[in-house]
Amino acid sequence: MNREQRRAQARRKAPGMSYAGQLARRRIGQQTLRMAMEDQAVALAADIKCQQMLWGAVIALNEKFGFGEKRTRDFLEAMGVIADEFEAMRAENGYEYAEEKLRQRAEQVSGVKIQYQHEAERAAWEQMMTQGSGNRQQETGDEGTRIATGSASPRNDRTEGEGNG
Repeated sequence: MNREQRRAQARRKAPGMSYAGQLARRRIGQQTLRMAMEDQAVALAADIKCQQMLWGAVIALNEKFGFGEKRTRDFLEAMGVIADEFEAMRAENGYEYAEEKLRQRAEQVSGVKIQYQHEAERAAWEQMMTQGSGNRQQETGDEGTRIATGSASPRNDRTEGEGNG
């Protein structure tokens, strides 16, 4: 089949479908592809932000508490264990449950009240996820991610009274 025949075949409408229907189908396919690419870009930005925050934690542990190679390796190993525990809990009980348990645990061991930094954005994100609507929020790397879990949710935690003790 030569180029001219392929082009003619592409212009012909599918059985039972108008030309407008063909264009609509093509547009939906392009939109789906674009949305998947945006999802990948957001996930990549969140992963990068998570990695940067982890590097910052390692630097802070060294500068403030004198962590060297051995203690840093122990810290990173412990982070991996916590992330694995979170993923297992998420798989068994769902994301929201696992996330809240992680937040409560961090609050318990630190003695510091831990809150969600972007509560309004979090509520909008959760509503979008539960409704499964086509409305998509523009997410940026500035919104951060949860460090301990490596999740790509559009927020991070902050603590009240940071720097105390």
